[in-house]
Amino acid sequence: MIYFIQAQVFPFLIKIGFTESANVLKRFGSLKSSSAIELFLLLELPGTRHDEENFHKQFFAEKVKGEWFRPSNKILEFLLEKIEEKNRPFLRRADEKHNFSELNSLINEKSELNKFINKLTKKKKESEKSYLNKLNKLVSEINNLRKENKQLWREKFLKGDITLKECLVRTKEYSMNIDKFSNHCQLTLGRMYNV
Repeated sequence: MIYFIQAQVFPFLIKIGFTESANVLKRFGSLKSSSAIELFLLLELPGTRHDEENFHKQFFAEKVKGEWFRPSNKILEFLLEKIEEKNRPFLRRADEKHNFSELNSLINEKSELNKFINKLTKKKKESEKSYLNKLNKLVSEINNLRKENKQLWREKFLKGDITLKECLVRTKEYSMNIDKFSNHCQLTLGRMYNV
């Protein structure tokens, strides 16, 4: 059986896994008890280890680590489609029997899932916007540091405290250190915001 489990904390990563057991709830229970965060079983599908690998390939662009994936629109739309497919027989049966309570229940579930997907999409956009704002602020601060450093060494050169060669070497060294720091900060921010 293939299962899709979602972490219930930001960034709401989704685990795509496989279990030999026909009882996905047993596997889910063991994952839930060993996890420090709340998990939610989104979907279970019949399938093999090979099918699981195909899902991992299909959603490779969203992969974070191991079997965990970002909740991209592509994955969420896939899940919604599969959940609707699973519920179609119930919808037909409800329609045939005029059992509108079952039909309303399924419609409400879909509505709740759509709200959840919209909430995730909004949080993802907010996260990306926050990342870009912080990155722009960082780049601005780094550029200011470069200017200040260049000015400092230029003034020392003009006063005669250092030679032109020393001025150029120190400015270049400082610039290289700033580049390393900038790259480190960008990587750290990228990891924090899963960008």
